[in-house]
Amino acid sequence: MITELTNGRLLDCVSDSPIENTNIIIEDGLIKDIYQGQSQNNPDILKINCGGKTVMPGLIEAHSHYALTTVDFGGVLFEFPFFTALKIKTQLEKIAQAGFTTIRDGGGGHWSHKQAVNDGLISGPRLLICGPLMSVTGGHGDFNLRGAMNFPPKVPFINLMRLCDGEDDCRKAAREQFQMGCDHLKICITGGCASPNDEAWQVHLTEAEIRTFCEEATAHGKYVMAHSLNDKGNRLAVECGVDSLEHGSFLTEETAQLMKNEGTTLVSILAIVWWVEKYGKEQGVADWFLRKLANPGCSPDGASIKEGLVRGARLAADFGIPVGSGADYWGNLCGGEAMNIKLLVDWVGFSPYQALKSATIVNAEILQLKDKTGSIENGKWADIIVINGNPDEDINVIVDPANVLLVMKDGKVMKNIMI
Repeated sequence: MITELTNGRLLDCVSDSPIENTNIIIEDGLIKDIYQGQSQNNPDILKINCGGKTVMPGLIEAHSHYALTTVDFGGVLFEFPFFTALKIKTQLEKIAQAGFTTIRDGGGGHWSHKQAVNDGLISGPRLLICGPLMSVTGGHGDFNLRGAMNFPPKVPFINLMRLCDGEDDCRKAAREQFQMGCDHLKICITGGCASPNDEAWQVHLTEAEIRTFCEEATAHGKYVMAHSLNDKGNRLAVECGVDSLEHGSFLTEETAQLMKNEGTTLVSILAIVWWVEKYGKEQGVADWFLRKLANPGCSPDGASIKEGLVRGARLAADFGIPVGSGADYWGNLCGGEAMNIKLLVDWVGFSPYQALKSATIVNAEILQLKDKTGSIENGKWADIIVINGNPDEDINVIVDPANVLLVMKDGKVMKNIMI
């Protein structure tokens, strides 16, 4: 079957301005042709008239916890598994309906989720899985409160945490994830805010441990994404070979220059901070989360995590470092990931189109899929969405899933409310 999207206002996420009256031909899941003007008169082609609406690449979410279904991260391990499975399905489908055709797991995912999407059991986005948060005992991936080992080590189809201490344990942990079919590793270099036993200013993984993870990833043809909330952690990540720096708060010019030299990318994670500050207390977010967000102790001036994140993203952009978009959402927040795109505009100062590119072509580069998706170009996967409105002019348009009229992944329509 050949499909043609006709009369679209194209944001290809490569050029700098929209291209009016554009037609896109899709065959065998790929974009085969893009042209302007009168569409082809061929009765064998299924045509979808976009009516002048915005056509752009499917959005990409670079930091998702779609597999976590409770407000408290660790709570998912005590939920009845059947309920967890149904919630994961719902969360993935909400993300797809909001226009995201690819998401990268930032901790919690399992190979079975990816297989379920690939087999059509879940109408969700393409999944790239990392499995558990790799953390030292007592670190950002340890949800055992005050040393009480409450969490079972094995839970069906959820990979929340893998505690590893020392080079040998880290190497074994990395190999376990690749045995399980993971696409990348997620390591926690510094403390975090959602975890109970640590502080954001702390650095946990040693240089030798980080290098071990990176060595194993390279040996398997994969890469490492690393959580870091302070600049000592940021610098360690870059020096040891991490490809994708997550959060990157309180980034300094020296570290930014090193990132530029080494080709390290940054995923700017803002939406979860926005949500916790606005709704966290009433939604039952732990007191330690709220305290650490407000006063992380990462900067001499006492700046909050929000300020540290904004400074880091602005500095990275100034240095020409690719800045991607990740909401860091889980549970009922899934489906609202486009808020991070809006915050790149409202907080960091990106133009609307620059922010859209962060969530498409830049994220594709960070996920090492730039030759496959992230833009509307011949030969790429037909991951395409149609938007009611002009998000390159008004970024608020992209935030409401109701404005996403059509979602196509690999040339297959997942949502169509064009009529």
